[in-house]
Amino acid sequence: MLRPAGRQARGFFLFVGLSHRSSGVVCASIDPVYALLTMSSSSTPLRDIRSRIDQLDRAIVELLAERQSAVDDIADIKEQKNDNVRDPDRESQLMDRLRGIARDHDVSPDLVEDLFGSIIAHSVDRQNDRRDDARPSRLRKVG
Repeated sequence: MLRPAGRQARGFFLFVGLSHRSSGVVCASIDPVYALLTMSSSSTPLRDIRSRIDQLDRAIVELLAERQSAVDDIADIKEQKNDNVRDPDRESQLMDRLRGIARDHDVSPDLVEDLFGSIIAHSVDRQNDRRDDARPSRLRKVG
């Protein structure tokens, strides 16, 4: 099985794997664009990478579910303390911290801000919905 072992100059990747014919290590430099263009959908490296992406996607959804549970806990605490759902200072600090983490990992800070903007908007809606559901029906907001 081939595995990325590192990055070489000019966008070339070094793949290292075990040879089926010997116990030695096989090394080859492959242009990643050329490799993707020439691999068929039944290619083992492409399937392996897609499988890894599927695993990462599942982990992201599972982490979102865990985050959502924490949001529910926060909503309960805010409800008990009669705090506002929104905390603009916290949201600003969170975005600044996440943009920094994105830069540290060579991920677009704008992408991270867009994603977390949606996540925060959903969290705020969820907290508001929980408050509305907790109110007696005669006190619930209409519309």
